[in-house]
Amino acid sequence: MKTDSAELSVFCLYSCWQSALLTEPLLNSLLCQRPTAQCCLILIMIHRALGGWSVRCGGAQPLRKTFCSTKPIYSSTMKIRLGTYTIIEGIEMLIFGNRNEVPMSEEEKTFGISYPFELGMKTGFKKSPYGNEYYKEVYLREITNAFFVITKAIYKGYKFEVEPYFGDEIHLHLATKDLELGKKLGFDEIHDGYGKPYYLGEIKINEVEKIWEERTKSIYDIPLPNGLELIKEISRGSI
Repeated sequence: MKTDSAELSVFCLYSCWQSALLTEPLLNSLLCQRPTAQCCLILIMIHRALGGWSVRCGGAQPLRKTFCSTKPIYSSTMKIRLGTYTIIEGIEMLIFGNRNEVPMSEEEKTFGISYPFELGMKTGFKKSPYGNEYYKEVYLREITNAFFVITKAIYKGYKFEVEPYFGDEIHLHLATKDLELGKKLGFDEIHDGYGKPYYLGEIKINEVEKIWEERTKSIYDIPLPNGLELIKEISRGSI
């Protein structure tokens, strides 16, 4: 993975994040350049620490930050999800938090709900300036159902969480907190937002034995959708 001469060093990238200078245009620029492996690891760390963003992986695609408790991820070929969703009119829509400059109660905060552009505009939604999707802002009390999605995979007989990959469309990042396993497989050691170590490996999608979503209750006091499929296998043929 290469970047042009405008690439930020890992130290500069980390410093920008720490000083709140890591702006949306700067992140857009980084992702559109196919960042180096080191910068990619820092981006993953930021992703975990801040809660996440929605991003189309694999080249010059738009970014939308979501400073919230979820970690939504999309791949342009296969949808890899890690975040909180709601079902409206039969469509699974991403719930993302808006960044607030001043402290607010949960009742005062607004949240965004978005879904892919190709599904057509629904009443009350508008086209997002950050990507090929529609969205609208709501209060938490307006959301009638919610569920948390995490994508997992089997690789060499072991179970991993799937993390975002910002380089191309033929790889995935697999994460494990099993430090011995991570070392054994030659993964990179990084730290989450709380300073705890875990290992991240760059793996070709066709090397993964199985991949699936697990859907559970979200952090919000909102019921699960009726009839929700709690385990959903993803066909590797769709990757």
